[in-house]
Amino acid sequence: MRQRAMIAMGLSNEPGLLIADEPTTALDVTVQAQIIELLRDLNREMGTAVVLITHNLAVVASLCTRVIVMYAGRIVEQGPTRQIFKSPQHPYTWSLLQSLPRIDETQHNKLLTIAGLPPDLSNPPPGCKFHPRCRFRIARCLQEPEPPLEEVDPSQDARCWVLMKNALAGTQPAP
Repeated sequence: MRQRAMIAMGLSNEPGLLIADEPTTALDVTVQAQIIELLRDLNREMGTAVVLITHNLAVVASLCTRVIVMYAGRIVEQGPTRQIFKSPQHPYTWSLLQSLPRIDETQHNKLLTIAGLPPDLSNPPPGCKFHPRCRFRIARCLQEPEPPLEEVDPSQDARCWVLMKNALAGTQPAP
């Protein structure tokens, strides 16, 4: 009921934008589905744009048309949700998706964990902030400044020296 009350308060002035920060946290699956449907209806019927902040990738997949993946306070990948879920290009995004159980896959691989801890942002590591936890890191990730956010596919951007299409194919980017 608290989530519903907060959503109602947020909509009382008919905003053009609703920011929903973890709207389904600590809710059972049935209530989560109701909140997701409510947000979807608000978007469709009132034209209210919804910015969803969440760690729940299932909620993202069911509700969002675009996704921005952040790590250590920085955007590491962005693009259409279907494209990001189908072909993640940043190792963090790929790792997140590999850590989820999938019932739609014919081959069930072992779920991955992301080793280590998030960086201390008061003393971040040099270079890419994900490199201490990244299984695909190369020397460039540690030595050079953080890579820029660049287009990796049409309408998809990533901030990485080693894109997943190269890492999984066994090819390395040019230094």
